[in-house]
Amino acid sequence: MRKRYPKYKDSGIEWLGEIPAHWSSQPLKYMTRFVNGAPFKPIDWKSDGIPIIRIENLNGGDNFNYSTDAMDSKYHVHEGDLLFGWSGNRGTSFGPFLWAWKGLCYLNQHIFNFKGFKCDKAWFYWTLKGVTYYVEKQAHGIIGMVHVTGDELGKIKLPVVDITEQVAIANFLDNQTTKVDTLIAKKEKQIDLLKEKRAAVITRAVTKGLDPTVPMKDSGIEWLGEIPEHWIIKRLKYAASINSNSLAEDTDPNFIMQYIDIGNVDSNGNIYELSELSFNNAPSRARRIAKQGATILSTVRTYLKAIAFIGDQIVNLVVSTGFAVIHANRDIIPKYLFYVLRSDQFINAVVANSEGVGYPAINPSKLGCLTIWSPNLFEQKQIIEFIDQEITKIDKFVSQIQSGIDKLKEYRTALISAAVTGKIDVRSE
Repeated sequence: MRKRYPKYKDSGIEWLGEIPAHWSSQPLKYMTRFVNGAPFKPIDWKSDGIPIIRIENLNGGDNFNYSTDAMDSKYHVHEGDLLFGWSGNRGTSFGPFLWAWKGLCYLNQHIFNFKGFKCDKAWFYWTLKGVTYYVEKQAHGIIGMVHVTGDELGKIKLPVVDITEQVAIANFLDNQTTKVDTLIAKKEKQIDLLKEKRAAVITRAVTKGLDPTVPMKDSGIEWLGEIPEHWIIKRLKYAASINSNSLAEDTDPNFIMQYIDIGNVDSNGNIYELSELSFNNAPSRARRIAKQGATILSTVRTYLKAIAFIGDQIVNLVVSTGFAVIHANRDIIPKYLFYVLRSDQFINAVVANSEGVGYPAINPSKLGCLTIWSPNLFEQKQIIEFIDQEITKIDKFVSQIQSGIDKLKEYRTALISAAVTGKIDVRSE
């Protein structure tokens, strides 16, 4: 339990609550000035030149657009500048960021660069982190995207703290959050390793089988290598139907569908945030029907590896035309086919046969010509049971580690809030 200040008073400010008796408060706009980014248009973007910082780059994303124009110095950003994404996603791209890239960059609109501090910049950053949750609640927007105007942000009151105390709070949070972030990074590395193991379990089982003593043969496919001697090799189009059912244009406008888009499937094959839409309100790409036992595989943006198995829990399922919907024939078990399609070898083959730079895609014809392989039905069942058991164990470990990460993040947030609102006294730490 960390110590508190000797005396407190009510700040009269919702997000601050009680503050140390010797603190006061004032609007944020009196502590710095806001410089909004330049309104670059897509026509202004180039393939090289000076990087343009957009919302997606605030979290370290290195997919930059560039400019060859000479921009006013007020739009220049350098390493260490304090930026604020005022239009972005809650919990990710909205809020304060200390820019860590070396070299000159240009600032795009929807991001403020704070200039001319009348306080310690590091303390100001941590105080902004502390107030961001409150700002997000007040901000305009729907679903995950929110925005706040400069006027609204400037009116938010922050604590007024002696400069020596500001430095002490900033140093404390730098030190403590570094420790927490190190622990989180270690746990995230554990999850990455478990995900690699998950993929390896699937790949080995569906390419080598479960019996290590079985004779092997050369598959004749460079990217596949050796497989058990008795397994059958064929093209996907001879083992399954691809995109065989779609909604007609004259479908009843009131038909209610469960809709899956590319962004609703993660790299582990989990489906989340399913949309319930009427045909009349669904996007034009909501056309492909996926029945029980289907595998849906992303044919656009193939680097996402969005591949999922459709069990019996979803009815009236329609997926985006960005997916190939694959229904297995009688001589192959649907779940086994799904695991083959999730194997590293098959995924790599899909990526290798995709075309396009920004959003690589594979057409259904090329997909159908890719090779798949299978043992008899009895052995397929054994492989499915083995993979299911192993994945259940791995996913349980991942869930436990993720729970620990979530608790560490909650602790980090609470620690920042406690320090910048004066709920704990860190001057002597």
